[in-house]
Amino acid sequence: MAPASDSSSPAARTMSNRPLRAGLAILGAIIIVSALAPLIATRSPTATNADHVLSPPSSSALLGTDDYGRDMLSRVLYAGRYDLGIALLSALLAACVGVPIGALLGYFGTVVDSAAMRLLEIIQAFPVLILALLLVATLGPSVGVIVVVCAALNAPIYTRIARAEFQVQRNLDYVDAARVLGVAPRNIIVRHIWPNATAPIVAYIPISAVNAILIAAGLGFLGIGVRPPTPEWGGMIASGTEDVIGGAWWTSVFPGIALVAVSLAFYLIGDGLERRRLR
Repeated sequence: MAPASDSSSPAARTMSNRPLRAGLAILGAIIIVSALAPLIATRSPTATNADHVLSPPSSSALLGTDDYGRDMLSRVLYAGRYDLGIALLSALLAACVGVPIGALLGYFGTVVDSAAMRLLEIIQAFPVLILALLLVATLGPSVGVIVVVCAALNAPIYTRIARAEFQVQRNLDYVDAARVLGVAPRNIIVRHIWPNATAPIVAYIPISAVNAILIAAGLGFLGIGVRPPTPEWGGMIASGTEDVIGGAWWTSVFPGIALVAVSLAFYLIGDGLERRRLR
């Protein structure tokens, strides 16, 4: 008799998870077109053309041009590189900083744990965009600074998630058995608890990536994000708001569609990972 197929394999679970599958497809398509921007876009994203200012979408400029005559297709595609880079790098950096701190606080649970939680509560009480504005204005607007700021604002949430998971896991029987056998705390944390605590942390990575994109876009919209003429979706939306009033809708609509599409992709991936974890 032929063996039955393993419907519980990771590949099978991914294929049956519609939100995860849709999010990965959308994000994959955006990453591919952003990576192939030099091949898809025939013009530089910063090249101006005074003869074609605010030209509507046409065969020569598929997404039109902005108020400097710059090709919108080129700028939208190249902006994806910066926004996706900021989102993914800041999410990974936040996880690398926040998770170890949360793991230590959750496992040992000393007086430091209580003090650290009160500090995180104070930080999270402030509006995220206000803190981002303050930090970027102090450190100076650049891609590197925005990545660090977004990571710093997301790290407390990773700390809280990791702390909660490690607090639950440290009281389970398998951890008690490891302690009785004389396993060192470091090995208990790394080899025993960590593999069982990663699922909610991984599920939050797409959400923190969305947060980073929205922070970067908000900073760009307010004029202290990625410095022009470097293309960035939030800055492009802001610079095109006055043009929209004059009828040049494409200068803000297309960057806005790209921003919504990426945010939707990350949210779908996060929802899919959460559903997969709860199964």
